[in-house]
Order: sequence, then structure tokens, then C-alpha cells
Amino acid sequence: MASSSSRRVCLPGDVVPHNCLHVDASWGQILKMLTRAATPLQRNQIIAALEKLWVPGRALACLSVRTGLDLWLQVKRYPLGTEVIMTAINIPDMPAVLRAHGILPVPVDIDFDTLAPAVEDIERLITPNTKILLLAHIYGTRFCMDPYVALAKKYKLDLIEDVAEGFDGLDYIGHPDSDLSLFSFGTIKVATAFGGGMATVRDAETLARMRSLNMRYPIQSRASYAKKVLKNIPLTVVLNEKISPRILIPSSLFFGFDHKALVVSLIRGFDPSADLSEKFRFQPSTPLLSILLYRLKTFNRQEFLQGTVKGQYMQSLLPKNITVPGMAADLRNFWLYPICVENRDAVLRQLNMRGVDAYVGATQLKLVEPPGYGSYPQPVNAKRIMDTVIYLPVHGGVEKIYLEKMGSMLCEITNSTAPKSKL
Repeated sequence: MASSSSRRVCLPGDVVPHNCLHVDASWGQILKMLTRAATPLQRNQIIAALEKLWVPGRALACLSVRTGLDLWLQVKRYPLGTEVIMTAINIPDMPAVLRAHGILPVPVDIDFDTLAPAVEDIERLITPNTKILLLAHIYGTRFCMDPYVALAKKYKLDLIEDVAEGFDGLDYIGHPDSDLSLFSFGTIKVATAFGGGMATVRDAETLARMRSLNMRYPIQSRASYAKKVLKNIPLTVVLNEKISPRILIPSSLFFGFDHKALVVSLIRGFDPSADLSEKFRFQPSTPLLSILLYRLKTFNRQEFLQGTVKGQYMQSLLPKNITVPGMAADLRNFWLYPICVENRDAVLRQLNMRGVDAYVGATQLKLVEPPGYGSYPQPVNAKRIMDTVIYLPVHGGVEKIYLEKMGSMLCEITNSTAPKSKL
């Protein structure tokens, strides 16, 4: 009767009433999104104000980070067979965009504690075909770009900075010497506008050509933005309202359905089966741009930093046999809270049965595999992270009592699931 015992494990009162993912928008802000979708707006004025607020003369508002990268690649027109050295964890669409332009992604491993690549590892991968260095800041961490700026200059590489998960206010809009810096404001990102991206472009001529190309794209309609906002309302209920985990976790355990798969499918920004041009070669709708301008103007850094405080407190509660990737990063803001554990499946199962809505596939982040030919090294540390990571519900809205509860659970669970010594 294993099923009966599992059914008795978790009752609504046992649940930690938070999700590892969070929609960073209040109901008032979501109502404003719908209102803007129905209001006539001055598009050119909004774009000018948005790009001036971001950084005068270097900013481009676009539909997504993917759009910004694709625009850059269309303008630069790298030769077929160009190689890009990129950090070994990213979303699959980023190497897919590169490959669509005939560019070969070559992953470089990252340090477990800083989530940054070693300069010497990058240097070993550079060939005559290497033209681009693409570095991603993941999980809300950020590492100092200075050594990579110097490396890019030394080898005459274009330096692209992927900060899709790292927005923490207008004080940092990319390193001033990065050729391209990309930020996302998608559904589960900080200061979400339910879409949209910002690109910081160092070279004025390249920026002008990217803008000209972007302006040829069709503009997404007001109706499409309103539809996306309406679609994200049930997702926001599931992710943000405390009642949702108290219903979903016990129900999914009792009836044996996977509520997490539904949540992850709702988060996806683009149809993975769609053609490249159908996915993100559009201009953002005017209401989206208006909301993005509003979110940037009203960004509350003190409120944002509550997530950092909670993440640091959670770190102090974890048993020693659990590690948190990126804890030695130059900046750590805990956009997501990853832990790495041995016996991941057993630990995840125990957390879920005890009422913690921990996830494994909460984001689209994947390992960037080396090319199928040649003697490219395997990104060992990145693979270790992807193979052992669990995402915990730790963010600014989680009360200390629940952080302490999860800390106690993890101490018990990891002791019970640890491999037994053969004596």
C-alpha cells in the first residue's frame, strides 16, 4: 500500500505556500497592463523615453533577448563556420539562433562557486574561426566582466553579455566595453512586463543598423499583448497566491498528476516548434513598451533586495552536504534559488511529499553541448550543476518561518537519503 502512505504524507496545512518561481508583478500592475492594451498610446514617444531612460544613444527596445541577438547577427554577417565561445549553461534558443546564422557554439565550462568561466579555459578554445565571446550571468548572479573585456580586446573578439536573468536596476545595463548586452523582462523575470527585452549596443553604427532592421518587422498587436496578459493571470494565481500550493501539492500527490508540467508550459515565451521568423522577428506592441517604461521608472530596489536577504538567510540554514552554485559570485541576487544535491530524485520526491514545491525543470536552462566532432572538452562543472540542481521556493515574499522549515526538512532528508557506508 505504498500509494496510501504517500497520500497521507502531505496535508494543506503542511505545505510551504510558495513556488520556486514568482511573477514579479502586483495585481494592480497586471490591471495596468490590461488598461494600457486598450488605451491609445504614442508609440514613438514611448520608445524614445524608454531608450533614453535605459542609456541615451546606446539602447534598443526589442521583443526579447533572442530578438536582440538575432538582430546583431543579421547586421554583423559573420562568415559561415564562425565559432562562438559561450558559457555552458543557457536556454536552448540561444545556440539555436547562432546555428541558424551558420555559427558554431563552443561551450566553455564555468566555476561552480562563481558561475564564471576561467580566462585560461576560454583561451584554450580560441581558434582562427573564433569571432565571438558570449557570456551569460545565470540565476541572478553576476561576475566581473573586466578580465573578459581584456581577453576580447586581446583576441579581437566581439563580446556579448547575456544578462537575461540579471536585471537589478538601471545602475547596471551591461559593461561599458561589452559590444552587446541583453536583458529580458519576460513573464518570470525581475520587473516583468510580460515580454520585452533591452539591448545595450556599444557601436553607434551597429545600433543604427539593428534599429533599422527591427523597424521593418511587423508590430505585435494590442490584442496579442492583452491575450498574453490574460493568459498569465492564472499562472500568476498559481505562482503567487498562497492558496495555490496548498491545493495543488496535496491534490497532485493524491491523484498522481504533474501540476509542474502545466506551470512550466504556461511560462514558455515562444512556441519551440515555430520557425525562427515566426517566433521573435516582431516589434513589441506599444502597450508592452509602455509597461516596460513604467516598470523601469518605478523599480523598487529596496524591495528587490529582500530576495537577496532571504537567499542569504536560507544559505545559513542548509546542511553542509548541500551546495549552492554561485555563492562566491561577485553579485548574488537570487532570481532563482538553486541547490545541488546527490540523490537528486530522492531529495526532490521527499521535498514534494512534505509540501515543498521544489522543481527540477523550472527554467529553460540547459547544458550547451560541445560540437559532435573534434576534441572539445566536456563542461564538467556545468553538467554537474544541471544533473544535481533543485530549485527551492526562496524569494523576497517567503517568510522566515518557511525558510527555517525547509532548512530543517533538508537536514532530515539528506541524512536519510545519504549513501550508507559499507563497513
